[in-house]
Amino acid sequence: MAAVRGQGVRVTLSVSRLKVSEPTLRGIWRRLRRALDGKSVAIVGLNGAERHWTVGYAITERTLRVADSCGLRVIFRAQCTVGRTSLRYQLRPSELVITRGKGVGTRKQRCRL
Repeated sequence: MAAVRGQGVRVTLSVSRLKVSEPTLRGIWRRLRRALDGKSVAIVGLNGAERHWTVGYAITERTLRVADSCGLRVIFRAQCTVGRTSLRYQLRPSELVITRGKGVGTRKQRCRL
């Protein structure tokens, strides 16, 4: 649990590694679907076709929606693998972190993440 205060803003986050019992693409995707519940985001380390960190905020059976500094908006499951590759995005459980916000806002206004 981390709390940040400054300039009248307080943010409290819970951070944990994504626990995956089945380290396959299916297992990782299934666990991400449970974790991304509208109150959490995933910090995702991409390897393979690109070495890059991004933030996943919504997921379906086939797509992971991301907020990305390079402009990437969607990662398709078909573009992913858990094996070594230079053509697809490699997902590894050790590079998936889930953050859940407890509350964010200013002294005058509070909102929920």
